[in-house]
Amino acid sequence: MSTRGGRSRGRSGGGGASSGGRSTTIVHGADADDALQALFGQVPSETVLARVFAVEAGGTTQLRGYAADRTVTFRTTSAHSRANGYVGSAGQAQSQLVIWDMELAPSARGLGLGTRLVARQLKAAARLGVEYATLEAARNDARGLNGYEFWPRVGFYGQLSDLSAATRAVLPAGLAGAHTTLDLQRTAAGRAWWTTHGETVRMRFDLQPASSSSFQVLWRHVAHTGLRWRRL
Repeated sequence: MSTRGGRSRGRSGGGGASSGGRSTTIVHGADADDALQALFGQVPSETVLARVFAVEAGGTTQLRGYAADRTVTFRTTSAHSRANGYVGSAGQAQSQLVIWDMELAPSARGLGLGTRLVARQLKAAARLGVEYATLEAARNDARGLNGYEFWPRVGFYGQLSDLSAATRAVLPAGLAGAHTTLDLQRTAAGRAWWTTHGETVRMRFDLQPASSSSFQVLWRHVAHTGLRWRRL
């Protein structure tokens, strides 16, 4: 990536406001606004940026821009979560949201916070015209990493052809027609098999069109969690 020098400045926005009136802080680092302008044709509001960069109420995200590549990196720290990655084209034909890392504090798990943050992030990115999101969905039982199980629930999918030969070999005949983890999510047998045999794999979420299979899975999960899509 190419960079140009710039001044870092902090701005407090209301994008993450919730109970107690706490606001988020978006720190527009070097070239961030130039890169946002190049990518979206505008600098989105602080509210939109807080959603795209998964900032909880009271949290902070640090942005750094690479205008020539139409890319902005983010590093978000909030009370119960952290996330980092980038949004942009990074030399690709399509714009993308790349999540390098997202983690919830142990005390915040199982409460719907992860689903809310991710759903808001994907919804906001799609409205800005970003084409897709991608990440590595990790499995490491010893370290408590279960992204391989969470991310398919919210619409991300990986190709079964990318799995190890040993894992593909134990795919039962009844699931032989499945080509992606999204296919597995459609049946109880597929979900159970993936929970047991799933592994770390690269996954993608199709942000366009708004009626994509990815979004349909996300909508169902949001409703199942008790959240309201229109309020996200």
